[in-house]
Amino acid sequence: MRSKGDRKSKTVEIMVDGLKSPASVPVPVVPTKDMSFEQISLMFSQMQQMMMQLQKQNEQLHMTLNLLIQKQFGRSSEQLQQNPDWQTLPLFAPEMLPQQAAPQQEEPASQQAEKERKKSTGRNPLSGASHMVNLVNDVEASVLDDYRSRGYSVRPMPSTYTSYFQRINAVILVEVENRKYTVKGKGEELVLCAQSTRRFLPKTKVGELLLAEIAYQKYGLHVPHNRLSKSLGLDGIDISRQDMSNYGLAILERIKAAEESYKAKVLAQAALYMDETTTKKQGSEKTKNYMWAVCNEHLAWYRYFDDRSGGPPLSMFADYTGWVMADGYGAYDSHLGKAHRCVCLAHVARRFKDCEKITKDHNLAGPAIAWIARLYKIDSQLREKLVAGEMSKESFIEERKALSLPILNDFHAWLENAALTTALVNLVQKRAVSYALNQWDKVLLSFENAELKIDNNDCEQSIRVYVQGRKNWVNHGSDDGAEASCLLYSLIETAKKQGLNPRNYLAYLFMQAARYDNLELTGEQLEPLMPWNVKPQDLQIVTDEMSRLSQAMRPIGDN
Repeated sequence: MRSKGDRKSKTVEIMVDGLKSPASVPVPVVPTKDMSFEQISLMFSQMQQMMMQLQKQNEQLHMTLNLLIQKQFGRSSEQLQQNPDWQTLPLFAPEMLPQQAAPQQEEPASQQAEKERKKSTGRNPLSGASHMVNLVNDVEASVLDDYRSRGYSVRPMPSTYTSYFQRINAVILVEVENRKYTVKGKGEELVLCAQSTRRFLPKTKVGELLLAEIAYQKYGLHVPHNRLSKSLGLDGIDISRQDMSNYGLAILERIKAAEESYKAKVLAQAALYMDETTTKKQGSEKTKNYMWAVCNEHLAWYRYFDDRSGGPPLSMFADYTGWVMADGYGAYDSHLGKAHRCVCLAHVARRFKDCEKITKDHNLAGPAIAWIARLYKIDSQLREKLVAGEMSKESFIEERKALSLPILNDFHAWLENAALTTALVNLVQKRAVSYALNQWDKVLLSFENAELKIDNNDCEQSIRVYVQGRKNWVNHGSDDGAEASCLLYSLIETAKKQGLNPRNYLAYLFMQAARYDNLELTGEQLEPLMPWNVKPQDLQIVTDEMSRLSQAMRPIGDN
C-alpha cells in the first residue's frame, strides 16, 4: 500500500460541447498535515497555473461564440466576412467552422431574358404551344438618329413584353417585345416607347386569329366550348370553357353597335323572311325562350327574346312596307299591318305530308302534295332563268302566274270540297285543309313578287344553323350570353351569304376593330366592317398575317 504522503496528483479532462480541451490540467489532491511547505507551495503554484489556463480558454470560447453570432445573425455592416483566426481557434473542429459560400455563377442570357420578361409582364410566361414567333416593335431609327444629331444621349431601357396565342393550322405562341429608350440632353429627359401591337381583346391569352377560330368553332361548326377547351388542352394550351364564354361577352361589349347597323340594313330590304325557334336561358321564368331570325339572300339577323309574343321582336316593323314571308303565326299579322304579308307554301305542304304519314291513306293528302310539287317545279325552272338574266322580273311574274294559276285553282277547289266531305271525319286532314284555306290569300300573294320565293326555306335554313348548335349545349347563361350568341351567329351567317370566308371575316373584323382605342366601337366605326361592306379581297390582310406568322414561327426551345 502507498502512504498518504505518496498520493499522486489526479488529472481532470475538461469537455466543451463534447470536445476535449487542448491540454489536460493536473489537479492535485487536498493538502495534508504530512506535506512540507515546499509541497504545499508547489501545489498552490500548480492550481494558480490551472486557473490562468482555464481563464484563457474561457476568453477564447467567448470570442469564438461572438464571432459566430455576428457571422450568422449580425447586420450586414457588422458581419465579419473574413477572419484569420478561424483556423487557429482550438475548440472547434474544421467541419464546424463557417464555410465560405462558393462564388455564384452567372446566369445564361436566356434565363436573364426570361426573368426580364416575367418582371415586365408581372406574371409567368404563357406556355403549351409547340411553336412560337418573336416580334419586335421598335422606335423608328430616323427618330432616334434625329435626337442623336441634336446632341441628345439615347440609351436603351429594359423592354416590356406581352404574349398571347394565335392559330394558323396549329396554335402558336406570339411574344412581342416593345422596346424603350431614354433620351437626355439640353436639360431634358424623356422616354421613347415603340408603338405596341393593338389587340381586339388586350390583356387576354388570345390574338385575333385564335379568337376568330374559337367563335367560328362554336357558332359556325357547333363545337361546344368545353370540347374545344379539351382539344386545345391536348397541345398544352390552357383556355377554359369559362374563358371562351367571357370572350364572347367581351366581343359583344366592343361591337354591340352592330345591332343598330343590322336594324337599319334589315329595314332597307325590299323582301324579308322571318321565323323563330325555342331556346332556353338559365334563370328565366319562362319554360321556353325564343330566338327570332330575319333574313334574305343577303343577310341573316338573329335576336333573343324571353317569349314568343310578337311585340318586342316585331314592333320595329310597324311601318315596314316591303314583302314578308313567314308561317301562319298570328303575331305577324298583328304587327306587320303595312307589309305585304305572305305565307310559306312549304308549311302548307308539310301538314299534308304529316297527314299522309299518320293516316297511311294517300287519297287524303296525295292530290294536295302533287299540286304543290308542280308549283315548286314551275317556280324553280323560271327562277333559274331569272337569276341567269334570261328573264326580267316582270316577265318572270307574268309567266309564273300563267302556268301556276290553273294549278292553284284546281288545288283550291279540292280544298273546299275536302272541307265539306272527308275533312269532317278525319281530324288530321281537317287541320291541314283548314290551315291551307285560312292562309290561301297570303299564299297567292307570294306569286305577285319576283324577289320573294314561294316558301320560307331560306329563313328555316338559318334557323336550322342555330338548332344544330342547340343540340350541343343546353342553354344560355344570361341575357348577355344569348345576345352575344345571336350577334356572332348574325355575323357568321351574313358573311356566308356575302360570299366571305366566315372565319377569316371574323378575324378581319377583330383586326380592324383593334385599331380603335374606345372600348365600345360606334356605329360609324363599325359600319365599314359589316359583312355587306367587306369584299373577299379585303380579307387578304388575314391571310397575309397567317403567312407572316408561319414564316416567322420556330419550335419552342430553339435558340
